[in-house]
This record gives sequence, C-alpha cells and structure tokens, in this order.
Amino acid sequence: MELWRAAVIQLYEAGNSKVKIAKLLKMNNKFINRSLSSYNDTGLITDRRRPGRPRTCQLLSEQNKNKRLQRCKELVSRYKNHAHRDILFSDEKLFTVEQVLNFQNDRILATAKNTLPKSTFQVSRANMPASVMVWGGITFDGRTPLVFIPQGLKINQTVP
Repeated sequence: MELWRAAVIQLYEAGNSKVKIAKLLKMNNKFINRSLSSYNDTGLITDRRRPGRPRTCQLLSEQNKNKRLQRCKELVSRYKNHAHRDILFSDEKLFTVEQVLNFQNDRILATAKNTLPKSTFQVSRANMPASVMVWGGITFDGRTPLVFIPQGLKINQTVP
C-alpha cells in the first residue's frame, strides 16, 4: 500500500489532478483522496495509527512447548487404533411453524391502505404453536438420517 500511496503523492506533486491519478493508476477515487488527506495531515506515507489496543503475540515458554508436545503425543496414541472414527457429533433443532408478517419486507400492492381487508395485517399467534424437533448426526463415515421427534416425547423414552 505504501508504494501506491507514494505513487499517488508523487503524481499529485507533479501537478496531476486526482481524477487523472485515479485513471493512470486504475485506483479508486476514495483511496486517492484518503492518501492525499493523510499525507497532508501527517506528512507521512505510512498508515495512520488505528484506534484500539495494539496487536500482541504471546511467546511460548519451554514449559508450554513441552506441555503441548506431551498433549499431542497423547492424542496420537489415543487415536492410533482409529477410535476417532467411532465418534458421533449430533445436534437437535426445534422448528416452530408460525406465520410471520414483516412490514419492511412483505410488500402489498394496493391503491390505498383502506381498500385492503383488515385480515391482511393481522397475524394470529398461538399459545402452543405447531413445532417439530429434528435430530441429526455426523460421523467419520458420513451422516445419519434425519430423525423427526414426535411432539411430547420425553428424553428417557425410545423413538418408535
């Protein structure tokens, strides 16, 4: 970026207009304006200092390196016999079936609002809306079929 900024500043100081610089370098006008503004304010080509805490990195001590190495060796030995292939990751989701009316996104074409029936703007809400629970899982070998859990089924019951 600094090379582009230097080119912009050099061309501007040579008497070229901002529009001509943008066309010559095939750059965005916003970049040209920001580069020149920053140069005029600070006299530098480099980026301005950004707000917030500066980035830092954490160096690993010898103790941390040894601990990581030990944990890696444990993982390798644990999964040597392909035990990781027997792990099942699963999740369930409750889907609720209920009508939604969004005035910002749902457009109704009419000559006047009072010509529409009032039921157009009414959305009924149920105390216990219809819903369905879906369970699925994934393993090393693939995925499980989706299981639709009947409403009212308890955790300790078996699925038919």
